[in-house]
Formats: sequence, structure tokens, C-alpha cells
Amino acid sequence: MHAANARRDPAVGRVRDASIWHRLCLALALVLAVVAAGLVLPSRAVGAAGGFGLQQEMLRAGAAAVVALSILWWLEPLRAAGALWGSRLPAVLHLTCAALWLIAAAVAVLVRWPEIDAQQPLPVTTGLVLLVAAATLALFLWHRAARADRSGRQSGMARLTGDLVDPRDGVAVFFALDEWWRVAGPAAVAREGARVRRVRVEVLARLRLAGVITGIDEQFAALDPPPTRWRERRR
Repeated sequence: MHAANARRDPAVGRVRDASIWHRLCLALALVLAVVAAGLVLPSRAVGAAGGFGLQQEMLRAGAAAVVALSILWWLEPLRAAGALWGSRLPAVLHLTCAALWLIAAAVAVLVRWPEIDAQQPLPVTTGLVLLVAAATLALFLWHRAARADRSGRQSGMARLTGDLVDPRDGVAVFFALDEWWRVAGPAAVAREGARVRRVRVEVLARLRLAGVITGIDEQFAALDPPPTRWRERRR
């Protein structure tokens, strides 16, 4: 695929993929998302020696939520393309963050609001606004991510052809896959036949969920004998 893109446009570089840096950023975002909610939700440390109340923690919680959302927003193209952590990173991740932050905001207002200093409400209100804004934008990001998942962009074929500069080069890419599978296919089936069949079942299920094939197509494909040749549908 890279060779086909370079032939059409020499300025095109390697197709963007996730690195260990991107995955570390994802882990950081998840930690910050949990920390943002944890700073607001009641704990035994509140009111104890060395503990902090809402007056000190609300602004930090809002800032942590905004940073976490910014990272998730930056990583979303990679997640949607299946490059960040394969198709095992669902869009519901963003919905979970939004739910955590909304619950934390509700607890801050309904349960812990008497803790704030009425003479200095600005840090708390600023943190609350940041937390609610981050939750609202996370809901929007979840909606967009779920739509991307339904479009099938995480499926291998959709990602493969979607990254081409010119879709007409798909024929050349599929031919290269034919040549690769002609050698690798029989060896893979002979060496790890059970694993190949499990992967095949999962791929069919994900293609059906993405709307690339129908349930009937999935059933008929599952009845075929184990593949020894690459047999993609040409469209």
C-alpha cells in the first residue's frame, strides 16, 4: 500500500500508525480521567489530617479532565482507524469518561458544595465549569467515535483501502495480498489452523457489525472450509 501511495504522490510518507508513545499517552489520559473524578468524589481522606477539601481539589479535577479529553481527542483518529489498539478499543471509552465526570460534578454540587469558601468561590466554580465542559465534549466525541466505528473504519479492509491516495490502487494492493497469502496461507493453516479459524470468525463478526457484510453473508462464509487462498470480494 505504501508503494502504491508513493507512486501516486512521492510526497506521501509512511501511513501513520500508533507508536509506544501514543499508547503511553492513552494510558496517561485514562489515569487523568479517573483522577479527575476521584479528586471530587468523597473519600475518607477528606477532612482528615493532610486531606484536601473541594476548595482545593475542584480546579485540579477540572484541569485533569480537560487534559485527559485533549489527549483522547488527539488520539481519536488513530483509535477510529484501528491503529491505536486494534479494534479492541471501543468508542464507549469516551462515554465512560463523560459519565465519570458528570457524576463527579453532580456530587460536587449536591453533596460537597457546603465545603467551599463563600469568599473565594472562583477556583471551585472554574473547576466545575471545566469538568462539565470536558464531560459534554466527551459525549460529543463518543457520538463521533461511535459513528466512525459503525462505518467499518476499524475493519482491516476498510482501513487498508481507506489509507490509499487513489482508491483505484486497491486492485494492486489486493494483488499483492494474493501473492503474500499464496505462500503464507497454507503454512499458517498447517501451523496454527485453530487460531486462523478463530481469527476468521472474529473478522466476520466485526465486518457484520460494521455493516460491510450482512448476517446471511457471515453465515455462508462461516460454512466455507478453512481458507487456503486469499479470497476477498472484489467490488
